[in-house]
Amino acid sequence: MSIVAITGAGGYIGRQLTDCLEKAAWCERIIGSDIVEPAVQSSKFQFFNKDIRDPRLIDLWRDKKVDTVVHLAFVLNPIHDEQKMFGINVNGTLNVLEACKALNIKHIGVVKLSEVGALVGKRTLNIPKQLYTGIVGLLWRLRVKVVETPAGIVDYIAYPWVLDTERAKQELGWQPRYTSRETLRIMLETHDYRLCT
Repeated sequence: MSIVAITGAGGYIGRQLTDCLEKAAWCERIIGSDIVEPAVQSSKFQFFNKDIRDPRLIDLWRDKKVDTVVHLAFVLNPIHDEQKMFGINVNGTLNVLEACKALNIKHIGVVKLSEVGALVGKRTLNIPKQLYTGIVGLLWRLRVKVVETPAGIVDYIAYPWVLDTERAKQELGWQPRYTSRETLRIMLETHDYRLCT
């Protein structure tokens, strides 16, 4: 039996994951954290109002005997306060990973978002990066409602952040059970999302 912690439990994916874990026999309890309490119906679910940047997150997970973490707390829709966004996305993730390391968490859920487009069959259009970056940056600074993202998103899309697991493999002997593509495929099939073949 596992005790699963979900950061970003109030988001869409967090709520869907909670619904799935409610039905999973191997999941004993779900420890959900977010800054907004989700409306979920689960006898296994316990909610804690915790920001992922809070250094006391480790205490919660230690007290609840968490052995699995699914990290879903991110600012997905960019905001104009780029320092706050960086603090949540980068420093918050660092806090989560440091807590996982300190507590010797055995299972951490990671999916590469860069593979989503290929699996769901989205078409792409090749636009020179310099042109796109300039246009997006200008529209962002002018606060034109068509663009809800800073120009930095161009680099985020062009060079997706990927977790390098080599150190975990070498030092801890960790091996992923599934590739990120397999994980994403399982998740999408579970939710009856039509995949491109």
